[in-house]
Amino acid sequence: MKKLLLFSILVILLSSAACRKECPADVKIGEKPLSEKSLRFFPYTGSPKLYFKDQSGQELEFRSPEGVRMEADKISVYKKCTEVKFDGKSSYEYFEGQSKSIAFFSAPTEFSINLGLFTSILRPEQELFYDKLVVNVMGTGSIGRGELVTDVRFTDNYQESEFNITDSLTYIDSLTLNNHLFTEVYQTKDFEGRQVYFNKDQGVVGFKTTDKVYALDRIE
Repeated sequence: MKKLLLFSILVILLSSAACRKECPADVKIGEKPLSEKSLRFFPYTGSPKLYFKDQSGQELEFRSPEGVRMEADKISVYKKCTEVKFDGKSSYEYFEGQSKSIAFFSAPTEFSINLGLFTSILRPEQELFYDKLVVNVMGTGSIGRGELVTDVRFTDNYQESEFNITDSLTYIDSLTLNNHLFTEVYQTKDFEGRQVYFNKDQGVVGFKTTDKVYALDRIE
């Protein structure tokens, strides 16, 4: 009898919760565009063409069909409501952030280069913002992917692990690829001979596959 009573109460409570008003729409409470410091890590404008050469001098052209894209992002900070029902939604107070990205594709060899810059938060329910760069080059598989925090926009103490960087870009003073010297370079991890190289002035300046080395020749 007690079990039946408890079950009946549970059904009533669940039915009551399911009938509650749905969460209101998200509420914008501020704006957080990319910082000038971070934007210096994104050198591309418009719809540029990138020309790389391998060690034999063969040229590889990359084009960007959509060019540079600037988009508004929701950076959810404060949770205001969660619907108490199956597959219930939540609503937040958010800052309007900004992301900047570009994608390049080569032909006839099927490579792609992707660069993205965006703002995120360090911890939920705290206005601790930082900007992050993501560089990715793909072929028949991943050639290299790297992430870099470009600007920490708060003064609170933090641990590096809180940024959730899965593949860190590491800095080197200079690098020579196919007799081209590049300075202030960020590189991805070497994965079975594959690697990607980036700098702030020119973007992706080179990459290695298992059998070839491509160096940036020019940007048009």
